[in-house]
Amino acid sequence: MRDGHDSTTRTDGGRSDSDSEATVRGTPSPDPTVATEDTATERTPLLKPLARKPTPLPVGQLFIVLLLRVTEPISYTVCFPFINQMLLDIGVVSDPKKAGFYAGIVSSHAAWKSPSHPN
Repeated sequence: MRDGHDSTTRTDGGRSDSDSEATVRGTPSPDPTVATEDTATERTPLLKPLARKPTPLPVGQLFIVLLLRVTEPISYTVCFPFINQMLLDIGVVSDPKKAGFYAGIVSSHAAWKSPSHPN
């Protein structure tokens, strides 16, 4: 027994309620998700489901950005062996034992002002 109807006394050949109502009122709708006045029932959706198109992913552009993001840290680390000697050569530090401190300041400033840093 479904929805108050006895399954043994059905005269519509075992079809569902919406099929029998559509057949009685006229021809069934070609698209069962769209309700017309002839085929509308309580179970018919009011809106047609939206078909979403997949958005194209710009793989080439993303690869270029990824390549730039990978190469920037590599080029940043190339300068580390030369910072101590540069600070001694330009006269910022006269004692080679203090060059490491100033090299840390220079390298951290360079990292902070790099294009990949958000500030």
